[in-house]
Amino acid sequence: MNILLINKNMVVSRLVRLCAKELNATLDERASIADIAKAHYDVVIIDESALTPQLESSLEMLSIGSTVILSNNPLELMHRYDFELKKPFLPRDLSSILLEITHTQPTATTPSPNDWLEKVLMLEPSTIKAILAGAKVHITIEFPKELSQ
Repeated sequence: MNILLINKNMVVSRLVRLCAKELNATLDERASIADIAKAHYDVVIIDESALTPQLESSLEMLSIGSTVILSNNPLELMHRYDFELKKPFLPRDLSSILLEITHTQPTATTPSPNDWLEKVLMLEPSTIKAILAGAKVHITIEFPKELSQ
């Protein structure tokens, strides 16, 4: 799968790279439409921070399988794109969309919902800090109830 990411946001970049790597997809990341390398992409993912009228009109000239918009207000843009993903999003949310686009099923073992977290935790601390810079993180810890004896 060939994926084009048009984006100016470092956090989005890291999350999309994780998803592309997980799906063995080729990722071509650009800040604008001006320097696109190919004429065909299976999927084009656009972060709203890179969205311009020029970009929208230029997309019509490319051969694109599906489009995904990453937006804080997806309802405003959803009629123009095949899929919308509200920011902030989890890598598994994007992976689900990409799997739906390719009509493939996960390999023999279904990944657990925490696989993405395990991959992130294996990164260098400085990389994790860069991914989460400016993000609001809520952590919930649940402890099992002790059995009364």
